[in-house]
Amino acid sequence: MTTLVSSVPIEIEDASRAAALLGTPFLVASGGLAPSLATATGAFLLLAAEGDLRELRIPNRLTGTALLAVLLHACWVSGAWGLLASLAGAAAALGMLSPLYLLGIWGAGDLKALMVLGALFGASALPGLVTWALLAGGLISALAWTSDHCGRNASPDAPTRAPGIPFAPAIVLAVAAFHSWGSPWNL
Repeated sequence: MTTLVSSVPIEIEDASRAAALLGTPFLVASGGLAPSLATATGAFLLLAAEGDLRELRIPNRLTGTALLAVLLHACWVSGAWGLLASLAGAAAALGMLSPLYLLGIWGAGDLKALMVLGALFGASALPGLVTWALLAGGLISALAWTSDHCGRNASPDAPTRAPGIPFAPAIVLAVAAFHSWGSPWNL
């Protein structure tokens, strides 16, 4: 679907892809992670966003590999305690976010991607990350709705978007916002 913003046609998928691409440099430049880890995290987020945009799913091999890499990194850097802390972050994401998956608010791939981020950033980061993700997801959903219902060529007979909006671009923006500004309630 195309919408007009300031007389410039845009595709929602292109806007989501741009949001994902723009969010990644903030993560790398934020200084919160070692450059190599920030780059790997950015690559994971971009691949997740691209898969979600193309097929409305984030591949299991991507989330599984990323989770394994985060757990191995934690064990390598901090030993058994680091591994336990990363496992606790992943478990906290699973426990905290499973109801949103069960309610159909987001898909299993989004849940698994947030488990990777929980393992990477820790359980204490999850409330801020999830809040930013929900805010960004709401904005992307509003843009999608506007595209479907308020475009210059919108008509009652026009086909509407397939159910489901890719949430991974919102997760990318959430990570960038979290590392740039912290939790939303700390602004």
